[in-house]
Amino acid sequence: MFYSLKNPNFDRIEFDYCILAQSVKGILIMASTTQDLTIIATFYGKRAEAGRSGFDARLIKSLCKQFVLAPNSDNDWMDKKQKVFLRRFHPSAAQDTSVVQIAIGGAGNTKSVFSSMLKKVEEGLSNYDWNSVWGYSLIFLVQPSGKWDKKKTEKIFQETAKVTKKLDGSAGNADLTYADYPGGKLWLMDIPFNGDGKEAANVYLAICPKIDTNKFIINHLYGPTASLLIPDLLTHKSYFEIRQYSIDESRLAFEQSIGSMVDISGKVLNNSNSKEAIMLTKNLAKSYSALLAASAYLNRLHISLERQLINLDQWQGQSGLNPVFVFHRNRIETAKMELDLMIKEVDSTLKASQTTVNIIRTEVERDRSTHQQRFENFLAIFGAILALGQIFSRDLIIELLPYFISMPKLGYSTLIIELIRAVLIITISLLTGSIISLILNIKK
Repeated sequence: MFYSLKNPNFDRIEFDYCILAQSVKGILIMASTTQDLTIIATFYGKRAEAGRSGFDARLIKSLCKQFVLAPNSDNDWMDKKQKVFLRRFHPSAAQDTSVVQIAIGGAGNTKSVFSSMLKKVEEGLSNYDWNSVWGYSLIFLVQPSGKWDKKKTEKIFQETAKVTKKLDGSAGNADLTYADYPGGKLWLMDIPFNGDGKEAANVYLAICPKIDTNKFIINHLYGPTASLLIPDLLTHKSYFEIRQYSIDESRLAFEQSIGSMVDISGKVLNNSNSKEAIMLTKNLAKSYSALLAASAYLNRLHISLERQLINLDQWQGQSGLNPVFVFHRNRIETAKMELDLMIKEVDSTLKASQTTVNIIRTEVERDRSTHQQRFENFLAIFGAILALGQIFSRDLIIELLPYFISMPKLGYSTLIIELIRAVLIITISLLTGSIISLILNIKK
C-alpha cells in the first residue's frame, strides 16, 4: 500500500491533450481476447519552491528507475513497451499542489496482474519518504471486451473486489459506495480514515468496456481535467486532518491530558497543605498551558475541515451530486462533529481549571492577608512591651514597692525588684496585647 498527505492548495498549467491521448492509447495496447487491466496511482504533495527539490522530483526519480522510463517531455515519461506512463502536472484549481500520476497497463488474470503491478510500484518506493506526500489514491481499472452488460459487470466486480481488498488490506466484503459514470462505473473500496503512512489511501475499483475506455479514463480518472481529481484531493486533505486527532495514539494523548487536568484540579481543591497545594498549582499551570495549545490546534483543524466541506459543496454544486463524494463528505462531516465535541470538552476543562486557579488565588490572598494581620498584631504588642519596659523602670519599682510590701531593714534585693518588674511588664503586656488584638479584629 501507499500513503499520506498535508495541506493542499491550487495552481495552473496548460494541459497537453496529445500526450494524454498517447498515454491512454498506450495503456489500451493489450490482447483483445482478454480483459485489460490498469492501475492508476495518483500522488498529491506540495509544489517545489524555487531552488528546492519537491516531493514530485524524488518520487519521479524513484519510479523512473523502477520501471525504466524515458522522458517523453519535461513532465511526461514512459517505457519502451508503452504500458507504463508517468506524468506530473499542477491542477488548475490548486495554487501550490503538484500531482504525480502513474498508469500501468496489462492483461490477463486479475489477481496475478494487479498483484504484480502493485508489487513493482511498492518496490520502487520502498526507500521513499512517504511523509513528504499529502496523500495518494489507487484505482484498479478493469476493461472487459464487448458491450456493457450488467450481469457481467457485477460478476467482474465481485471477482475483482476480492482481489483488491486482499491487495490493499481492506476489511469486510462489501464496497463502501459506488457511482455511475458515462461509459463506466466507479466503486469506493477504502478510505484513509484511521490508518497512516502507507496505509493511508483512497482505493477505487473501476469497470468500463474497452470501447469506452478512452473517454472514461480521460474524463474521469487520468490527467488534470479528470472529474475525480479535485474532490479526491479535497478528501485527502480532510482525512489527513482527521487522522491528527482520531488515530489511537492521538486520542490517547488527548484523553490523558484531559484526565490529568481534572485529577490535578481535584487534588488542589482538596489539599489543605499550602506547600503541596502551591506545587500542585504549578503543575496545573503547566497542564493548562499544554491544553490551551491543544485547544488552538484543534480549532485550526476544525477551520480546515470547514473549509474542505465548503470546497466539496462548491464542487458538487458545479458537477452534480456524486454518491462517492457524498459518502466522503458525510464521513468528513461526522468527523467534524466529533471534533466539535472534543473542542467543547477542552473548553470545559479549561474553564474548570481556571475556576480552580481563581479559588486558589483567593485562598492565597486571604492567607497572605491573615499573615500580614498577625504580623501587624505582633508588631503592635511588641511595641507595647517595649514601651512598658521603659515605663516600669527599676527606680519606679523601688518607689512603688513600699506601698505594697514593707521595706526590709537591708532594703529590697535586686532579684526581688527585677522579678516584680518582670511580672508587672508581662501581665500588663498580655492585657495590652489582648486589647490591641481585639481592637484590630473589630476593625477587620
